[in-house]
Amino acid sequence: MIPPILSERVRFQLKRLAHRLWFWPTAYSLTAVAVVLVAATLPSGYALPGYLTFASNSLEPVLTVLASSMLAVVTFSLSAIVSVLSAAAQAATPRATSLLIEDAALQRTLSVFVGAFLFSIVALVGGVGGVYSDAGRLLLFAATVVLIAVVVGTLLRWIDRVSRLGRMGEIIDRTEQATAAALKDFARRPGLGATVRTAPPPAGYPVFATVIGYVQHMDVGQLAAAVPEGVTCHVAVRPGAFVDPVRPLAVFDAPPDDALADALRRAITVGDVRSFEQDPRFGMVVLAEIASKALSPGVNDPGTAIDVSGTLTRLLWGWRADRTMPVQDAVTNVTIPALSMDDMLEDAFRPIARDGAGQVEVGFRLVAALGSLAQIDDPDLATAARTRLADVLKRAEAVLLPMDADALKQAAAAIM
Repeated sequence: MIPPILSERVRFQLKRLAHRLWFWPTAYSLTAVAVVLVAATLPSGYALPGYLTFASNSLEPVLTVLASSMLAVVTFSLSAIVSVLSAAAQAATPRATSLLIEDAALQRTLSVFVGAFLFSIVALVGGVGGVYSDAGRLLLFAATVVLIAVVVGTLLRWIDRVSRLGRMGEIIDRTEQATAAALKDFARRPGLGATVRTAPPPAGYPVFATVIGYVQHMDVGQLAAAVPEGVTCHVAVRPGAFVDPVRPLAVFDAPPDDALADALRRAITVGDVRSFEQDPRFGMVVLAEIASKALSPGVNDPGTAIDVSGTLTRLLWGWRADRTMPVQDAVTNVTIPALSMDDMLEDAFRPIARDGAGQVEVGFRLVAALGSLAQIDDPDLATAARTRLADVLKRAEAVLLPMDADALKQAAAAIM
């Protein structure tokens, strides 16, 4: 758990660090080595009962078996993960592989296996050097028994996990979870803590980015604290936007000094790829990419596109339900553009409508999904859904047989 006292930007960076594939295996390995070092430093003055004492080489066979088996398991696991990620990138989209890498169960499994291997190797080295007292060997034996139990349990769970990891349904589910979390945060903080505006930023004094990439995270609290009293910062971008040195990050209504400009750039994290955390549109884009690839002639899997259409509908209805939660108070000296519902639905449904225009079963599901969203009690979202529905019908009419196009129109008329 990352302490809430840290700034939002620092928490975001720590969370990204914790999601790196090497982080938890490293932490588990250091813990395992620490246990061995504690065993090696226990003094020999403890008088233990005879049944709790072990010969100097009594644990060596067990540790040798554990080390050799864990090396094989780690090698197999890494090979399986590489194969799964490659298959997922080809079958779904490369943008979804980051969610598989960040899977907590996968990282815990690798951590246990790597930690067990390093524990065994270091313990064997200490045994060869004769550094353990009777108390040290007792601690080492207890730790080995616990570690074997943990390894066996982890291995059994890993057998089930690896059989499901990388399947299309699993990829869609993980993308849905990440998008739902971003939408829930968006419902609670539509401006990420800033005041939402619907108009472009007013004329003023722009500040530009010094790097090129996508906005991954925005720490409005840090930015608001840096803005002087009487000055308003009108942020021009939201997470997910592509920035470069010619597009302003923000416009101030008073000339900013270098310190304020640097504070703005520090508050906005820019990277090479988009992030799911504050960018619900990115989740929509990834889901649409999965459906679009499934509709390609080489794959020809309309069922996946139909599944994604249902997932998108469920996400947007869930976001509407989340909007009943209390909205976090917004600062007044920082404003941010509103997230366009039309852009969000265009990201979500236009690729499916384009690539599935020639398949009437996909068209029926899109009509049902957009017709459902058009009934939602949010004017912007309902209007955007009707616009997308008209786009679906127009594309279908251009490529389908007249009877199928008419059937879609009738289905849309019955819903609307």
